[in-house]
Amino acid sequence: MKKEPKLRMHHIELCVSDPNPVAELLHNQLGLRFVGYRESAQCLQLIFKMEKATFVVTTRKSLHCQPSDNNNYPDIVFESGLLKKPNKLEVTRDLSEAWTLFCCDSGFSSQERRAQHVDSVFNVAIEVVNIADCVNSIRDISQDLVLQEVTRCYDSDSELGYVDYAVIKSCCGNVVHTLVQKSEYRGWFLPGFYRVNQDELRASGNLSANSGIITMSHFDHFTFACRVGESNEIMDWYERAFGMKRFITNRQDSELEGLVIGDDVGLRLKVMQFWKCSESGLISTSSPTDDDAYDTLYRNWESEPLKIVIAESLPNLTNTQIEGFIKDHGGPGIQHVGLHTSNMLETVEVMTKNGVKFRHPPPTYYTEFTLSLFWHYIFVRTQIGQLEVIKSVGENVKVLREYGILLDNEADVFDSLENTSEERYLMQIFTYPVFNRDTFFLEVIQRKGARGFGVGNVTALARSVNAFNQAKLLEMQKMELSKANNKDES
Repeated sequence: MKKEPKLRMHHIELCVSDPNPVAELLHNQLGLRFVGYRESAQCLQLIFKMEKATFVVTTRKSLHCQPSDNNNYPDIVFESGLLKKPNKLEVTRDLSEAWTLFCCDSGFSSQERRAQHVDSVFNVAIEVVNIADCVNSIRDISQDLVLQEVTRCYDSDSELGYVDYAVIKSCCGNVVHTLVQKSEYRGWFLPGFYRVNQDELRASGNLSANSGIITMSHFDHFTFACRVGESNEIMDWYERAFGMKRFITNRQDSELEGLVIGDDVGLRLKVMQFWKCSESGLISTSSPTDDDAYDTLYRNWESEPLKIVIAESLPNLTNTQIEGFIKDHGGPGIQHVGLHTSNMLETVEVMTKNGVKFRHPPPTYYTEFTLSLFWHYIFVRTQIGQLEVIKSVGENVKVLREYGILLDNEADVFDSLENTSEERYLMQIFTYPVFNRDTFFLEVIQRKGARGFGVGNVTALARSVNAFNQAKLLEMQKMELSKANNKDES
């Protein structure tokens, strides 16, 4: 009997022209640990990790970095002093290019490449159980999608075993997937990557002081921004390639049309998810049989299913955020990644103190029906705020407003399947763009029983922004009228 494929996110890779700002954000502000790196003739790769969330930051040397000496850290110093070339650490330089991938076109000269390069999150690496079956599924779609055939990669220490990997091209923009099978590997990450000594970093003062307070356990999801009408093609591709299935998020989510948010938003969302019982959309809780090593080895994967959100504008109603991403990014791609936390309030508080810039909704978001603006004599009837929702679940409105945290108790299809009186909700917050263009950003999310994606937040936030802008416009008009009247009187 053929086994179902099993997948989970291994790491997410960013391709950047300058690793310093991204390293500063991930390490000093978001609290991820700098755990290792790899240097080859073509690139420098830095690894940042918190629990099961791992980012690989890749820089082409011709864009920014220069080759370093064999016995030192890479010749790069972050603004935070993250790498200070400690003398006691010996570095084995890996000159192979087994893991070298770039989002930028290698056909340009160095000078042209600097002009053409757009920083991008382009590689979602996926750990699989049977890589041969996965690649064959991709090959059935098109041989051209297989960028790197299955290759066996050994570590310098042969006792650590080996990793089989392949690289495939997704159907969405510049996105690729590195597939890794690690069942025969006992190393810390992947062959060829050097592990940084945390004691050395701690002694030199280069460990983030607040990282222990911030909690982020894993990648909750990643989101594609695509052109109008492309979502069905992407869904079909991921179903054929990985056996992923459509995931219905709530009662308003249509199997055919997806979750359509009209009004002032102009957005269509469709969600795909892989888990063991993907046909029914239910997580299997059955115990593996003793003779089924396949299930025994990977039974814990079900708690962190691979989830993809696909976002596109509506045909006759443009979503400015989606279209803005496509324009600045140079095409469709990964718009944002969701990081799951078990303690939203404390995590966001520390991140804010560390300098992370989060988007804040206007005051109207935290109101019920009316809002008194700063000028006191203008009242706007919004009917779009989340005040009652926040109060109903017992969260502190003042604290959420202070940090800009969004909350949604959106009901989902599982409510009818489970007898529970517990309130289901989630909290979300979004950073400003990570790069120098209005493209990729990060989301921090905490799920309190909810499995959806805060669609009520999308609508409430858009409407509250519009209401706030309308109120400001009315105030400006009133001020202009007052000035005109004063001028006439004089």
